[in-house]
Amino acid sequence: ATLYMLLTNPMYIGMMKYKDEYHNGEHEPIIDKELFDKVQKQLKYNGRTGGIEVRNKYGALLRGILRCKCCDAAMAHTFNGKNSRNFYRYYRCTHAIKSGHDECPVGTVPAAEIERLVVEEIRSLTKDEALLAQVLNDAQSSVKAELASVKKERTEQRKERTRHHNELQELVINGMTTPDVTRRIAELNELLASDDQRLTQLDTKIGELECQTITKEQAKAVFSDFETLWENLIPREQARLLKLLISKVEFDGKAGTVSVTFRPTSIHSLISRKLEDAA
Repeated sequence: ATLYMLLTNPMYIGMMKYKDEYHNGEHEPIIDKELFDKVQKQLKYNGRTGGIEVRNKYGALLRGILRCKCCDAAMAHTFNGKNSRNFYRYYRCTHAIKSGHDECPVGTVPAAEIERLVVEEIRSLTKDEALLAQVLNDAQSSVKAELASVKKERTEQRKERTRHHNELQELVINGMTTPDVTRRIAELNELLASDDQRLTQLDTKIGELECQTITKEQAKAVFSDFETLWENLIPREQARLLKLLISKVEFDGKAGTVSVTFRPTSIHSLISRKLEDAA
């Protein structure tokens, strides 16, 4: 409870709370408001979900991302045994859980084994030139697609601003001072301010995206240190890292294969962050 009060105290961003209202305080903020807002958002999310990641105490690294390819269904983490000597973890197809074991050719998969295979896939990024090239290509393609989308939005936003500006000029030139005209002029001024703010945000985003170019050498240098990073994380943090890097893991029980789908934007973000830390 004390920790929660500290994390939600607006005093740290220079605000004071009176009943349900917030007011600017006389003291200087010591926490960035953007960071404070992110914490509040995470707290609300934990409140809704019950803190899924926090409750993942059995080290289910692939929880939420492992799927049974044969049934196109998620695989849930389960276990048996009451002590460390006979404690076994498995992933089980949810279709088999609901419809019966005979309905799925997979049934259950040893958790430790499939988790090891997935982690090895990430480690292999520094050794498998083709895989690394594919991941980087996917990342760059994702950035290009996002850049095109943002530029399109900027073009539309500029057109919208031009329309608002032209309408405002016409109203001012006409010189009418009816309540409706006055109200519309005020609305247009607010819209223009909003347009300018959004255009500034879009210009900043475009600048950031245009700088996001990662070479194969840079990526290899970052992932070569993956082992150190991995070993210094507790199981819950390892699970969160895998969810950051991977969007889906599919186990094909018939073929006996495991396929990993990386998140291109997250791979790119991780590489960029590591490079910034090293600079």
